[in-house]
Amino acid sequence: MERQRQGQMKHDNRVVCDARRRHDGQPCQALSVPGKKRCKWHGGCSTGPRTVAGKLKCAANLPIRH
Repeated sequence: MERQRQGQMKHDNRVVCDARRRHDGQPCQALSVPGKKRCKWHGGCSTGPRTVAGKLKCAANLPIRH
């Protein structure tokens, strides 16, 4: 029963995504990431590296350009 309540609470702070689709300009109808205004496809999940260590790790993993 506790798991079911946690799942229900997780959806309480989700709204319809605020972004618009490229091909027709209509609003995206997906639910947002909990606590945010965008869905996972329109940038709700990733914020990119925030710490210096994270930024260095990303820079080290970039592909080498010839």
